[in-house]
Amino acid sequence: MLKSIEDLSELQAIDIEIFRIDTQLEQIPAQMAGLKTHIDRIHGIIDREKKQVGEDEKWLRDLEQEVVMQNELLAKSKGKMARSRNEREVNASQREVDLIKSAIQVREKESIQLMETIEALRKSIQAKEEQFRELEEGFNKKAAEAQRQIDGLHTDKEIHVRRRAAIEVRVPREALALYDRIRRRKPQAMVEVVDGNCLGCRLQVPPQLYNEALRAERLLQCPNCTRIIYHRSAPAER
Repeated sequence: MLKSIEDLSELQAIDIEIFRIDTQLEQIPAQMAGLKTHIDRIHGIIDREKKQVGEDEKWLRDLEQEVVMQNELLAKSKGKMARSRNEREVNASQREVDLIKSAIQVREKESIQLMETIEALRKSIQAKEEQFRELEEGFNKKAAEAQRQIDGLHTDKEIHVRRRAAIEVRVPREALALYDRIRRRKPQAMVEVVDGNCLGCRLQVPPQLYNEALRAERLLQCPNCTRIIYHRSAPAER
């Protein structure tokens, strides 16, 4: 087999491994970002619920103050009714008392409902805060592990890059340029041709080209996908 084909084949194995490492180096931060987004979403819900509790508590205080004012009015109306001099004044005062009592009942009912809502929100916040703490703790552990993995991948990549550089100098400039040009478009720039078929595009190559691949006397390209093709059983170069 042509020595440049052997070198390019070895180079490609390294490039595929580098490509795999680069893919992981992109995926790991993306995965961590997805987890962080989920945690941030829960934190945002907690903040919104806390804000809602604050608003509801203010509303509850307003209702309680209104009930106090209505009770003061009720006391005055009862006093006025006690001082009524005739039936007409008594009836008018009674209607006024009834209206105030009805208003008080409405506000008290609203206050009870609001207190139940506030209590439910507080329980929800407490549950979410516990969930948030657990998720944050898990995320920090995963982030530390992810960083160790990233550091290891960078180390592996540096080793592969050095190996690539050592092989690269052995490959003729024209062959390397062709390989790199194809690799920019297709990560696997070199493929085997087996039984007359290119394993890159799965299409048949011309018989004459296949015979040349068997002899492996020069670099060949598939006419269909333009990848460099070779035959594994080609005779070794002497």
